[in-house]
Amino acid sequence: MHSDAVRINQERLAKTARNAEKVQALFSDFMSTGTVYFRPIPDGVSCVSLLAGKPQRDIKIPNVGDSINNYREFMMNHPDPAQWEKYVAESQGRETGEKRVQSLIIRKALQNNRRMKELEPEMERITGRKSEVYFVIDELAIMQPNEKKAKEIFDILALRKYLDDGTLVPLHIEMKNQRAQAELIKQLNCYSDTFKILFDSYKNLFESILCRIVGSMNNLKNEPEKWAIWPNGKDGRDTPRKWAEESILVIAREDLAE
Repeated sequence: MHSDAVRINQERLAKTARNAEKVQALFSDFMSTGTVYFRPIPDGVSCVSLLAGKPQRDIKIPNVGDSINNYREFMMNHPDPAQWEKYVAESQGRETGEKRVQSLIIRKALQNNRRMKELEPEMERITGRKSEVYFVIDELAIMQPNEKKAKEIFDILALRKYLDDGTLVPLHIEMKNQRAQAELIKQLNCYSDTFKILFDSYKNLFESILCRIVGSMNNLKNEPEKWAIWPNGKDGRDTPRKWAEESILVIAREDLAE
C-alpha cells in the first residue's frame, strides 16, 4: 500500500475509533433493541435500519446533520422503535439477501452485548475450537488509491476470542452470491493484507468498541481469519477446494437461524 494511502487510512481509522467511543457511550441502549444501528464513520455517525423489510438503509432524521448529540436527542424524544420506520429512506435500492443476512447478524449481536452467538457453533464445527465472537463494525471503507476502485468496503469486522488460550483473532466476514466468488476472494485477501499494514490503527478501533466487553487487546493477532457467508448448494459449501486454497472458511446461509 502506498505511503499516502497508509496515512489516509490511519487518519480515517483514528477518527472512526473516536466516534465509536461516542457511539458506545450515547447509543448502546438504543442499539440493544436490535432495530437500529449507529455506525461510526470518520465524519460522525450513520444511523442504519436493521428492520427486516428495510435492511441496511439509513434513517434520515429531519433537521439532523452529522451531530452525534443531535441524534441522541432525537432518539430520546422518539423512544418507540416503531416511530423510526417512517424515517428509513426508501431510495437506497432493493432489499437483497446479503443486506438481509448482514442486518440479521448485526441485530442479534447488538441484542446480546455485541456477541455473535449464532456464528459460534458453526465456527467451532469448522475449526474445532470453542470461542466467543463479537461484532465490531460493518461497512468499513478502506482507501485503495492504487487500485481501480478508490476504496474497498468490507461487510463485517468482528473479533474472535478463543476460550482455550485467550487469543484474540480479527475476523473479516463477507457475504456474496455464487456469481461473485472471485470478487469475494479478492476482497478477503485485500482486507487481510491491509489489516497487517494498519494493525495499530485497527487495534485502537477494536479497543474503542470492545475493551469494556472483552478487556485488554494485548493478545490481538495481526493475522485475520477470513470468513465467507455463502449460499449452500452448487458453487457454495459443496465446492471447498478454492476456499481452502485461499485459507477462507465458509458458513452456509442456511445454517444461520432467522
